[in-house]
Amino acid sequence: MEPDELEARLSAAERDASAALVLARAVDRDVAEVRDFRRAVVRSFNALRTEMNERFAAVYRLFGDVERRLEGMDLRLEGMELRLEGMDRRLEGVDRRLEGVDLRLEGVGRRFDQVDQRFSEVGLEFAKIDRGFTEMRGRLDSAAAGQQQIVGLLQTLIADSDRRPDGSG
Repeated sequence: MEPDELEARLSAAERDASAALVLARAVDRDVAEVRDFRRAVVRSFNALRTEMNERFAAVYRLFGDVERRLEGMDLRLEGMELRLEGMDRRLEGVDRRLEGVDLRLEGVGRRFDQVDQRFSEVGLEFAKIDRGFTEMRGRLDSAAAGQQQIVGLLQTLIADSDRRPDGSG
């Protein structure tokens, strides 16, 4: 083999090795980004789970309060049926109490609207996460293509070194 040809091949191998180092560094950065993204998603899910648990607990407490108040009203209404003389006066009191329950139920309805709004916001956040996963998939595919190029270059170098008559690498 001629020294000029050997020098050209060595130069090409050095360029290939340099390109492989650049690709390897890019892969390292991509892996770090994926790891950071995964950690952020886990933190987000944990925060979402905590918030949902708190909101559900608040809703259950509200239902418990409403249920207890309604049970108390049922007992009062049964007593009113037994006392016909004071029915008008007592029914007015019941009407006032029902208005209070209606106000409370409206409050519960508003709170459900707030929960619905929060679920909509959570849905938007999941859409962002889905876009992030798609983006990361593209980056990983790009990195895999780069790695495949590196493998091809290395295989070519190995095959070339095996074909040399003197057996040197």
